[in-house]
Amino acid sequence: MRISSGTREYMVAMLMICMAISVRLYLERIFDSSARLGLEFSVLGLVAVVFGGGPCFIAMVLCVLAAIVWPTRIAENTASVELVFLCLYGTVIALVTDFTRRHYQRDRRRLEEQVALFKSRLQQASSSIQERSEARREMERSLHFNEAKLDAVFQTLNEGVVIFSPSGQLMETNHAVRPDNHDTMASLMQPPFHTFQNLIHPDFTPLLPGEHPVFRALRTRQPVRNVEIGFAYPEGSIAWRLVNARPVFAEGGNLLGAVASFFDITERKKAEDALRQAHDLSEAIINTVPVIVLLLDTMGRIIRFNPFMERLAGWSLKEIRERDWFETFLTGTDRVASRDLFHKALFGETSRGLTNAIKTKDGKILDIDWYTVPLKATNGKLIGLLCAGRDVTDLKRAEALERANQARLRAILDTASDAIITIGFDDRIQSVNVSAEKLFGCSAQECIGKDIRELIPWLIQDKSEQYLARYLQIYPTRVTGTSRESSARRKDGSIFPIDLSLTQIPQPPLFTAIIRDATNRKELERQVVEVASEEQRRIGQDLHDTIGQELTALNLQLVDLADTFNTDPSAAAQTVDRMNRTLQRCKRELRIGLMAALFDLAERTRQENNINCTFECPETVALSDNLVATHLYLIAQEAVHNAVKHARPQIIRITLEKEAADGLMLRVSDDGIGMATGALNSGLGLRIMRNRASIIGANLSIESAAPTGMVVTCKLMGIAHEK
Repeated sequence: MRISSGTREYMVAMLMICMAISVRLYLERIFDSSARLGLEFSVLGLVAVVFGGGPCFIAMVLCVLAAIVWPTRIAENTASVELVFLCLYGTVIALVTDFTRRHYQRDRRRLEEQVALFKSRLQQASSSIQERSEARREMERSLHFNEAKLDAVFQTLNEGVVIFSPSGQLMETNHAVRPDNHDTMASLMQPPFHTFQNLIHPDFTPLLPGEHPVFRALRTRQPVRNVEIGFAYPEGSIAWRLVNARPVFAEGGNLLGAVASFFDITERKKAEDALRQAHDLSEAIINTVPVIVLLLDTMGRIIRFNPFMERLAGWSLKEIRERDWFETFLTGTDRVASRDLFHKALFGETSRGLTNAIKTKDGKILDIDWYTVPLKATNGKLIGLLCAGRDVTDLKRAEALERANQARLRAILDTASDAIITIGFDDRIQSVNVSAEKLFGCSAQECIGKDIRELIPWLIQDKSEQYLARYLQIYPTRVTGTSRESSARRKDGSIFPIDLSLTQIPQPPLFTAIIRDATNRKELERQVVEVASEEQRRIGQDLHDTIGQELTALNLQLVDLADTFNTDPSAAAQTVDRMNRTLQRCKRELRIGLMAALFDLAERTRQENNINCTFECPETVALSDNLVATHLYLIAQEAVHNAVKHARPQIIRITLEKEAADGLMLRVSDDGIGMATGALNSGLGLRIMRNRASIIGANLSIESAAPTGMVVTCKLMGIAHEK
């Protein structure tokens, strides 16, 4: 804890009082009163000096004296005189002591200040010396570092750097121009420097000695910048350098020499040449290509377009440069939408294959297919929009016509009852019609792209690709142009018979397969064969029952003839004559077997169904073709069967009569309730009758009769009648 000066003085005063009393008591024993008083004041003065003195010591001394003297002097009645003397004496001592102390303290402080100032200056001088020493060392280090760095940069630069003397003599080079680098600049720097036969200007003219940048810089004392020089190699190639030369001066302005740098710009020159050639080529393409090339600025104004656009639109570039593209060439309906797309394309949205209409100078409307790309400068700033347009007016018309043709063709294909499939040269399905989808049980999307073998496995036995194309090259007449029977596979895996016709389409190279489901036809053929066999057997049996008796009689007559031939030749001749007549009669009856069969059909129908069924034949009909007779009989039988089963008639008439010289008509009519219109084309029996008629080349018609009933008529021409 710090004690203030006033407190310290009072504490000293208290201490002095105690000391004075103690000293008095001690001195009373040794000295008399006068001696004690002198010693007391001397001791007090000494103590005041030792403890620093001060104005407050006056009061302190007085108090001490009062404490020491007064008790004694009061008793002796000399207190007042001694007290005054004591005060004066103490005051003088205190003042002298205080003056001495202050002078001493002032000198001491002055000396201390001088010492402190000297120390401060000494420290400043020492610090300054140290700082200067450090700065010098730092400057030396920095100088060494910069020299090393400069030397490293000088030696590692890929540019050739050469230092010349004021007279133009080479003083120092870096590695890029040293002879071991096989650079022509090294030979350039070697004396004599006045030979520059291998140096050329950018325009390929020779470089004269006075035109060299180094000599120009030394002569003019001015920097020479960016001079292009070509170094012509003996083999004919040229290396290009960009030369910069700068004179170097001392502080007084004296010329110290020059520094020259050589930067290799060979690749840049090649790139510039390539760029120039590419520019010339692009200009030639733009000016000759039959495509619109259009450049718009960011506001949609015309900057440039090519000659093809001039010929197409009728405007010259000079007439409409800087005019608004949208207001000049687009109609009102497309103008707003196209401007919106233009702004989107400027900010990177791709616009390819966009078609709109433009208006030419003479008012003609053209359809243009556009491709756009934004153009930017090297700093990334947007310049405008580059547009390439293709005139598709004729193409659009052709496409519209093609779409109409395709729609008509598709309508024809989709309404065709037969399945139609187009097959590429890779044996894969390209299209199917609606009938094909129904026939095979799969949609067009499922069929397209499949190998045709998946639907018609037996069409192509070879499992290699493009079989149809290769087979057609070898056997051009065996694949197309003919109809044949085959089998196909539905989506569910079931196999069914088909009638297949394969045709080649040259452009585009395709195959067209026309497929008809032969299931019903095969079933009809099977039924026809079965029924024909049964009817032939039955007719043969009927004829056998009728003619069999005649043949039995002939057999007996042959036995008699063998017995009487030798005994009675005339009787044998008569027997032979009778046998001949019998054979002719049997032959005639066989030829008119159709009439008998139809008559028998009418009789059976009448007896079995209790229906009035009649057979009418105005004159004898004898057919030499048993197949025709059989099919006619079966047609009549099917017509009678249908009438009995469905029409509930009261009367059925079977009519067979000749027409013209070689015609024949078979008619079956009834008075029943008739048949519905849909049933006339869907019944199996009716299809069988039509199939039989087609086999023999007859014309079959089924019509409603008036007022009720049905009439089935089968007409046949080109029939040979036998008498």
